[in-house]
Amino acid sequence: GGNENPVWSPNSSIITYVSFENSNPDIFAINANGSGNKRLTDNPLRDESPSWTSDGNYIIFSAGKTWYSGGTPTYGGHVICVMTSDGQSKTPITDNQVSDIYPTFIPN
Repeated sequence: GGNENPVWSPNSSIITYVSFENSNPDIFAINANGSGNKRLTDNPLRDESPSWTSDGNYIIFSAGKTWYSGGTPTYGGHVICVMTSDGQSKTPITDNQVSDIYPTFIPN
């Protein structure tokens, strides 16, 4: 259990972090003044390593994924996903059967 990987939003008003609240890591966001704590992901696998886009509109992160081989579930590692800063519209942007982890947004 515990909390880790705190990351400030570009305007320093929000901190995203990884919490093991349910013994499984998910991404949360909290206002810089400590109010408004909100769970952004709820994956039965691992969601970790949040990183903000420079405009503060999106968060990229590493999400655990299960692949299926012949109808049998096989844990395949992680994919990189993007979501809006309020935790909506979660979309995978990679789909490798290896672990894609530690995403970082690099502005132009």
